[in-house]
Amino acid sequence: VTTSGGINKNDVDIHIVQTSQSFPWGTAVNVYKYNENAAHGKYRDFIHKHFTWAVPENALKWPSIEPTRGHRNYQPALDFINGVRHHGLKVRGHNLVWSVDRWVQDWVKQLHGDELRNVVKHHIDETMAKTCNLCYEVYKSTDSREMDYLQQARRVKAANVGLYGLGVQCHFGENHNPDIHAVR
Repeated sequence: VTTSGGINKNDVDIHIVQTSQSFPWGTAVNVYKYNENAAHGKYRDFIHKHFTWAVPENALKWPSIEPTRGHRNYQPALDFINGVRHHGLKVRGHNLVWSVDRWVQDWVKQLHGDELRNVVKHHIDETMAKTCNLCYEVYKSTDSREMDYLQQARRVKAANVGLYGLGVQCHFGENHNPDIHAVR
């Protein structure tokens, strides 16, 4: 500490108040709870206070958007995205399609060939058009086996980009204690 005007630096107290988080920290958010203003104000306030990133838990997943063919509803997801962005949070999207049977609508399972490809493409195109510039792109590859994160991190560091850490997206159940060695 340097002082001027004859002030003794030992007589100066400095207090630092962190007004925002510098470390990106995110969570999946129950969009329906978040959007219900009266009933879940504390939930929404908690999200705004403690996180810098948010993922619409299920509202941008295809079964939530279009549970029945031709009946689409993006509004809950869009209301959520606009709400958290208004409070300074960044939004990360989720998957656009899954190949896991239990997460695919029955009507989609009935489709085959070109009809299936066209319906999937239409869903992706429409979802991207509705969320364009609202969510951040995270994944560059559709096959995680192609990604060698350690090598990628080394390339970034070698380019002096300023890599300070790597993040992990994962699901931990309430009664599941992850093996910290596997996470490392």
